[in-house]
Amino acid sequence: MKKTGSFLTFLMIIFLAGSCSLIRKSSKPYIRVTALSDTTVLRDGSLVYALPRTMFTIKVEFERTIELPGPYAAYADELLGLQNVIMHENESWT
Repeated sequence: MKKTGSFLTFLMIIFLAGSCSLIRKSSKPYIRVTALSDTTVLRDGSLVYALPRTMFTIKVEFERTIELPGPYAAYADELLGLQNVIMHENESWT
Protein backbone atom coordinates (compact mmCIF):
# COMPACT_ATOMS: atom_id res chain seq x y z
CA MET A 1 0.00 0.00 0.00
CA LYS A 2 2.84 2.32 0.89
CA LYS A 3 4.53 1.56 -2.43
CA THR A 4 1.32 2.28 -4.31
CA GLY A 5 0.87 5.64 -2.55
CA SER A 6 4.43 6.73 -3.21
CA PHE A 7 4.17 5.49 -6.81
CA LEU A 8 0.96 7.51 -7.33
CA THR A 9 2.60 10.57 -5.76
CA PHE A 10 5.59 10.10 -8.05
CA LEU A 11 3.29 9.76 -11.08
CA MET A 12 1.38 12.91 -10.08
CA ILE A 13 4.62 14.90 -9.77
CA ILE A 14 5.83 13.62 -13.15
CA PHE A 15 2.44 14.35 -14.71
CA LEU A 16 2.33 17.92 -13.31
CA ALA A 17 5.93 18.64 -14.31
CA GLY A 18 5.32 17.25 -17.79
CA SER A 19 2.11 19.18 -18.29
CA CYS A 20 3.74 22.44 -17.22
CA SER A 21 6.62 21.98 -19.63
CA LEU A 22 4.34 20.93 -22.47
CA ILE A 23 2.28 24.09 -22.37
CA ARG A 24 2.82 25.45 -25.81
CA LYS A 25 3.16 29.16 -25.93
CA SER A 26 0.88 30.61 -28.54
CA SER A 27 2.81 32.10 -31.40
CA LYS A 28 2.16 35.66 -32.41
CA PRO A 29 -0.12 36.01 -35.39
CA TYR A 30 1.42 37.02 -38.68
CA ILE A 31 0.66 40.71 -39.13
CA ARG A 32 1.54 42.65 -42.24
CA VAL A 33 0.36 46.20 -42.80
CA THR A 34 0.31 47.41 -46.38
CA ALA A 35 -1.32 50.24 -48.22
CA LEU A 36 -4.40 49.18 -50.12
CA SER A 37 -4.11 49.65 -53.86
CA ASP A 38 -5.59 48.19 -57.02
CA THR A 39 -2.93 45.49 -57.20
CA THR A 40 -3.24 44.31 -53.59
CA VAL A 41 -4.50 40.72 -53.34
CA LEU A 42 -6.79 40.06 -50.39
CA ARG A 43 -6.88 36.55 -48.98
CA ASP A 44 -9.52 34.92 -46.83
CA GLY A 45 -9.31 36.16 -43.27
CA SER A 46 -7.80 39.50 -44.27
CA LEU A 47 -8.82 42.53 -42.29
CA VAL A 48 -9.25 45.82 -44.11
CA TYR A 49 -9.67 48.98 -42.11
CA ALA A 50 -9.45 52.71 -42.69
CA LEU A 51 -8.55 55.52 -40.36
CA PRO A 52 -10.35 58.83 -40.56
CA ARG A 53 -8.45 61.40 -42.55
CA THR A 54 -8.65 64.94 -41.27
CA MET A 55 -7.29 67.61 -43.55
CA PHE A 56 -6.99 71.32 -43.04
CA THR A 57 -6.49 73.77 -45.86
CA ILE A 58 -5.10 77.05 -44.67
CA LYS A 59 -4.36 79.98 -46.93
CA VAL A 60 -2.14 82.65 -45.44
CA GLU A 61 -1.10 85.83 -47.17
CA PHE A 62 1.73 88.06 -45.99
CA GLU A 63 2.93 91.38 -47.25
CA ARG A 64 6.56 92.31 -46.76
CA THR A 65 7.48 95.98 -46.83
CA ILE A 66 11.15 96.98 -47.02
CA GLU A 67 12.01 100.64 -46.53
CA LEU A 68 15.43 101.71 -47.79
CA PRO A 69 16.64 105.31 -47.67
CA GLY A 70 17.81 106.72 -50.97
CA PRO A 71 21.25 108.24 -51.51
CA TYR A 72 19.85 111.79 -51.17
CA ALA A 73 17.41 111.13 -48.31
CA ALA A 74 19.38 113.40 -45.98
CA TYR A 75 18.87 116.34 -48.37
CA ALA A 76 15.14 115.78 -49.06
CA ASP A 77 14.00 118.35 -46.47
CA GLU A 78 16.54 120.97 -47.46
CA LEU A 79 16.24 120.70 -51.24
CA LEU A 80 12.68 119.45 -51.79
CA GLY A 81 10.90 120.46 -48.59
CA LEU A 82 9.79 116.90 -47.80
CA GLN A 83 9.26 116.10 -44.12
CA ASN A 84 8.23 112.41 -44.00
CA VAL A 85 11.26 110.78 -45.66
CA ILE A 86 12.66 107.32 -45.02
CA MET A 87 15.92 107.82 -43.15
CA HIS A 88 16.58 104.29 -41.76
CA GLU A 89 16.30 100.78 -43.18
CA ASN A 90 13.17 99.03 -41.97
CA GLU A 91 11.36 95.78 -42.73
CA SER A 92 7.77 95.08 -41.71
CA TRP A 93 5.29 92.26 -42.28
CA THR A 94 1.53 92.64 -42.41
